[in-house]
Amino acid sequence: MATLIETLIQVLNEECEVFDQLLAVSQEKTRVIVANDIERLQQITDKEQDVLTTITNLERRREEATVDIATVLGKNPKGVTLTDVIGYLEGQQEMQNRLADVHDRLLARVKQLSAENQHNAMLVNDQLEMIQYN
Repeated sequence: MATLIETLIQVLNEECEVFDQLLAVSQEKTRVIVANDIERLQQITDKEQDVLTTITNLERRREEATVDIATVLGKNPKGVTLTDVIGYLEGQQEMQNRLADVHDRLLARVKQLSAENQHNAMLVNDQLEMIQYN
């Protein structure tokens, strides 16, 4: 069981690192949108797709680990979440704390990325409005 939790924590840490990369790409994208550099925007979009592929693979590994943990604990593996797994570890405070910490860090990165993406969408809409106006 401890090995499964360690695997899950490792995957979540990797996801945090990849989300940091994606956030950096999104921030670069903001600068490129403002500069109206279409050629560079295409390069950044390609890079963004590569990072998203990595995230998809990590998400699959995370889902497999959470299902394995639920199965070992005799819980229904269908639709199990990280919050559920954290709750399952009630008697194992150290593991529970480590998992909760990495979960919180991942959530924070997702929120940052969401805000950056909303900002970029607003900038793109502004650019499109300017093009339509002209």
